[in-house]
Amino acid sequence: MSRLTHLNVSRLTHLNVGLPMMKIKLLAPLAVAGFVAATTNVGHAVILDDPLHGTCAGCVDNGNNTPLVSQPFSFSISPGPQTGTFLLEVLEPSAGPITNFTLTGTSTNTGAINTTGTLLPGVFNSGDLADFVLLPGGSGNTSPANPIGGFLGASSYSVFQVNLGTQTLTANGSTCQAGVVSGCNPFLNITDLPLNSYIVGFLELPGGNIATALSGALLVPGPVVGAGLPGLIAACGGLLALARRRRRRTV
Repeated sequence: MSRLTHLNVSRLTHLNVGLPMMKIKLLAPLAVAGFVAATTNVGHAVILDDPLHGTCAGCVDNGNNTPLVSQPFSFSISPGPQTGTFLLEVLEPSAGPITNFTLTGTSTNTGAINTTGTLLPGVFNSGDLADFVLLPGGSGNTSPANPIGGFLGASSYSVFQVNLGTQTLTANGSTCQAGVVSGCNPFLNITDLPLNSYIVGFLELPGGNIATALSGALLVPGPVVGAGLPGLIAACGGLLALARRRRRRTV
C-alpha cells in the first residue's frame, strides 16, 4: 500500500497534464490525504460478528425461518463462543390472544432459569425489531437487520422480552447447530405459544449488537414436542401413525 501511494504521488507531481505546477503540487498532498483518510476509516470500522441461529433437536433452517419442532432450544453463534448480555424476544401475532409464558432451563453462566416475559409497550408492525425493543444504538448498531417483513407469520406482533443477563453462547459446531442442541448454552424450554409466534435472540456486545438471522428465527408452527400436554399429544400421535404404518407393512 505504501509503494502504491509513493508511485501515485511521484507520477502526479511529474506528469504534464496542462495544469500549472502549483496546482499539481497542491493536488498531490490532497490525493495522499484522501487516500490515507479512506484507508484509515476502513481500518477502524466496527465489524460485527456473524448472527445468531436458533436450534433444537430436529430443527431445520428452511431459508425463511427455523420451525421449532422440539425442546429444549438454544442459539448458536459464529465465530464463538461469545459472551454478552443475552435478550430473548418472543413475538406473538397481535391479532390473536396474547398470553405470557414461562421460560425454564439451565445455563453454565447463571444456573437454573425460571422466569416469565415482560410485555413491551406498543405493537411491532413496522421498521426493525432492534429499534422497537430499544437496543443500545438501535438498528444502526445491530447486525443483521430484523425488519417486520422478515417475520412471515403475521403483519404485526406483540413482543415479550426476557433479559437472561450475561450468557456465553456456544460456537456453531457439531454439538450446537441446526438440528443439534446437545452442546449448546443455555438450554431453554418455553410453555405453549400461539401459532406463528417467533423466538429470536440478541447478544449485546461492546462493539455492537448481534441479532438472529431471519432464517434462524424459531417459528412456532404447531404444538411443540416437550412443551406440555399439546406436545405430548403430538408425540403420541406420531408414534401411533408410525405403528399403523408398520402394521400395514406386516399384513
